[in-house]
Amino acid sequence: MFDEMVELIREDCLRFLYMAALVRRPEPPKEEETKMVASHGGQAEQKAPVRSGIKVGRNDPCPCGSGKKYKECCGRGL
Repeated sequence: MFDEMVELIREDCLRFLYMAALVRRPEPPKEEETKMVASHGGQAEQKAPVRSGIKVGRNDPCPCGSGKKYKECCGRGL
């Protein structure tokens, strides 16, 4: 029975592949001039963002004042 099921699955897959119709995606509009951007040099380095508050660890008490650990209170969605 298992071998028969496997053979039916193979036949169904082949039938599906033979019936499939291939469709080309439309090409994006061509720009007149392609701009090249250098990845190094010529631009100033971007500074990392500065945190305005303290970082709360997962096992630290929650800053909302519930008395629970942060991971069990306000940090659940993280």
